Amino acid sequence: MTALPSPVAVVGLGLVGGSLARALRERVPGIELVAVDPDAATRARARREGVADRVRAQVDETLRDCGLVVLGVPLGAVARVLASLAPHLAPDALLTDVVGLKAPVQRMVRELLPRARYVGSHPMAGGEHGGFRHSRADLFDGRTVVVCPSPRPADVRRIDAVWRATGARVVHLTPAAHDRVVAVTSHLPYLAALGLVHVAEREHDGAHVAGRGFADATRRADFEPGVMAAVVGHNPHASRALRSLARELTRMADAIDHDPAELQAIAEHARALHRRLLADDPSRRRR
Repeated sequence: MTALPSPVAVVGLGLVGGSLARALRERVPGIELVAVDPDAATRARARREGVADRVRAQVDETLRDCGLVVLGVPLGAVARVLASLAPHLAPDALLTDVVGLKAPVQRMVRELLPRARYVGSHPMAGGEHGGFRHSRADLFDGRTVVVCPSPRPADVRRIDAVWRATGARVVHLTPAAHDRVVAVTSHLPYLAALGLVHVAEREHDGAHVAGRGFADATRRADFEPGVMAAVVGHNPHASRALRSLARELTRMADAIDHDPAELQAIAEHARALHRRLLADDPSRRRR
C-alpha cells in the first residue's frame, strides 16, 4: 500500500479544498494537516472544528516540512499562489491542485516552479454552493478524480493514494485529454444552463411557471461565475463543444418544424445513449 505524504497542506479552504481537508482528517488516522486561507472567518471555523493542526492566513515557512501541498484556489489565483510557494516548497514535496482545467495549470507550474514535483488532479465533485461552510468529508465518495501523468510514476501513485483515501475513484488522463473531455461533460452543461436561463427570462416570464425539469436543467447556472465561468472561458475546447450542441439543437428544431416523428427517433436514440454513458457512474446509482 502506497504511503500518504504528510504533513499535507491545503491552500484554499473552499468547497473542494475544505472537503479534502475534512476527508483526510476523518479517514487517515494520524495525518497532520496545514490549512491556508486568507478569510478570517474560514480560518476561525477550521480551527474550531479541528479540520487542521495548523491554520495560516497565507503561505509561509510552515509549509517547508509538508510532504504534499494541494492548491485549492481558483484558476485566476494559481499564478500568485505558485509564486508565493517558491521560497517555501521543500525540494522533495509533491504539489497538486484541484482546478477544473489542467493544461493551463501545468504551464504555470513549469514556468514558476520548474523544479516542483507536480501531479495535476481534478475531482469531478463539487456543487453550485461553494465555500468552506458547504464542505463535507463525504464529498468525494464514489466520485471520479482525474490524475495526470508525471515523469515520476511513484509520485502519481502517491497522489492516487491520497484521493482513494477520500473515497474517490481515480482515472488517469493527460492534461490535454482532460480539458477536451470536461469541455463536454462539465463545461457544456454549465453553458447550456446559462443559455436556458436567458431564454426563459426573455420568453414572457416563462421561468415563473417553471417546474422541476427547468430547475434540474439550470442548477449549474448558480455556480459562482468567478470560479466556473473563469475556468470555462479559458478552455479552448469549450466553444467547439458549444457549437456542436447548437447544431444538435438546430437539428431538433428542424424535426419539430418538418417531421415530428424524427424527434421521437432522436429522443429514443438519446435515451439509450444516456443510459449507456452513465451506466458505470456510481454517484448516479446512489440517487
